[in-house]
Amino acid sequence: MGQNQSSSVASIVSQAAASVIVNNIQNCSASSSQAQNVVGGFLFFSDITQTSTINQTCVANFQVTNDITTAITNAIQQAASEQNVALLSALQFNSAQTQAYINNLVSTSITSSMVQNAYTSSLQSQNFLDTIAIFSTVSQSSSAFQSALETAISNTSLATSLQTNTKQSATQATTNPLDIFGDITEYILIFIVVIILAILGFVGYALFGG
Repeated sequence: MGQNQSSSVASIVSQAAASVIVNNIQNCSASSSQAQNVVGGFLFFSDITQTSTINQTCVANFQVTNDITTAITNAIQQAASEQNVALLSALQFNSAQTQAYINNLVSTSITSSMVQNAYTSSLQSQNFLDTIAIFSTVSQSSSAFQSALETAISNTSLATSLQTNTKQSATQATTNPLDIFGDITEYILIFIVVIILAILGFVGYALFGG
């Protein structure tokens, strides 16, 4: 149970964060030209284009602002809540502390250079570099970019820290649900033993001592 939950945390975090970033860049790209013709080597009657959803200039100009950080934090918490995954132990963090903790992880983990590197990786994965095409059309979809982003984010402290914390919280919660009654049970047993000894002593005194 704990292992499955912690495994899902990595995908929840990476998918939610990547979606916010891709949507932001898509909004920027929507105001750009519908497509960019990319000139490749040895191309005959071919067009290599980026779809209007992802624009290279928008990626290059992307900045991780406070609004982006907050949006990613909210998206992660909402996605986790919808899937009934507790990212942080309720015994250790209240709502405000959880928000601040995740927000801090986002601000230190998600960078503009990481986003740009993921974009470059998605281009390379679709053979955009040194492409040789004849009578063909090649285009990049936003899904390739998102996939590259999710991979990059899953390797950051944002994903790994939340995954580790969730795993530890789940382990603590399932180790022994009755542990909270341990001390009470021990005191009750001691009290019972004392009462029994007292009764036996009283009976013994009554029978033999009197």
